[in-house]
Amino acid sequence: MKFKVNGTELSSSIKHIQKIYEASVVARVHDSSTYCNVNLALSDDNFIIESSMLGVDIRYTSTGVEAEGSGEILLNIETIKDLKFKNKPVNFEVDQRNHLQFTQERYKGSLVSVGEDPEIIDFKYDEDRLISIDKKDLMAGLKGLNFKGCDDVNFLPLRLDISADSIRMISMDKERTAVYTQSVELDTQPFSLVLPLSIIHYLISNVTSESISIYISEYYIYFFIDNVTNWWEVSVPLVAVDTEISDSMESLSDIIDSVKKQKYDFSFKASCSDVKDALDSVLVLGEDKKSSDVTLEVFKSKSVIFSLKSYKGNTSVEINASEVSVDNNKSVLVVAKFLRDFINLYPGEHVKVTVIGDKIKEDFSSVALIEGIDYNFVYMFPIGM
Repeated sequence: MKFKVNGTELSSSIKHIQKIYEASVVARVHDSSTYCNVNLALSDDNFIIESSMLGVDIRYTSTGVEAEGSGEILLNIETIKDLKFKNKPVNFEVDQRNHLQFTQERYKGSLVSVGEDPEIIDFKYDEDRLISIDKKDLMAGLKGLNFKGCDDVNFLPLRLDISADSIRMISMDKERTAVYTQSVELDTQPFSLVLPLSIIHYLISNVTSESISIYISEYYIYFFIDNVTNWWEVSVPLVAVDTEISDSMESLSDIIDSVKKQKYDFSFKASCSDVKDALDSVLVLGEDKKSSDVTLEVFKSKSVIFSLKSYKGNTSVEINASEVSVDNNKSVLVVAKFLRDFINLYPGEHVKVTVIGDKIKEDFSSVALIEGIDYNFVYMFPIGM
């Protein structure tokens, strides 16, 4: 078996496989106790890289490769991931010892196979039930929902609700909830699932195609990404589905809907850049420049002031706001990090901030809502009155 592939394409594909495993959470490539193999194969002039670990299946297929013969060779990913290939063709050949010989100009070597009969991945899905979703309909939501600060950084859950006319995504940690809704036109029956936000965020962020296709079964979610001259197939088991988490996320989304209808203490609209600049300015004297508590004051005179007091001194910034609604002068204490995270990630230019001082329901404190003006986002987090 002989074949020639671009060195950069091969190296980047191997790195993508590692990143997909890490993003899928159930498999951590950097865990030395977990072995990860890749199968390099030739079939019908296509170059294929396959890999499976802990239930996650990945296949990369590239068309139009110069090749002689067909077959496959199984390698440990550690033996190939750090090879220093240039952005030029690399010649590969499997010898009689089942070693993979490679040559790129003066760079030569040999890789030892770790198995005789690699198992070929069998992706089981119904093509008629593949749902094609525009990348742009998912990307804005995934960017805004991927806020930092959850206790388990390896797992930020994403609830994905898809119907024929809308996509809704809900993300949460122990203190914050974010909801994104996008109108769409899809040929599908309604379904819901919970999976690690990181896996779909990574896949969407690293594709050049305008869309991604998904298939949902009882046990896994299958992704198909067509980049014209190559394509990716990824199957991730739905081991992260937790009925309690899913129900909790649905409940929080309902609470946000009810909060919107509740009497509020004040609200205003402002540009994201003004809010970000104000936070950056007042946090200069904060004990923790990222997450210190900041006082937010709204006045009947239509002014909005961010201020901070610390042992280092005091700072305050007044910003321009519109549609200010307040009965009496009000002030609240907010964790700057909660506000900052959303402002930094939100893809739009303007937001509406609403503060509700009354308890929403038992076990829920006073909250602030940030609503996206340019995109259909709602972000809720606790505050101090």
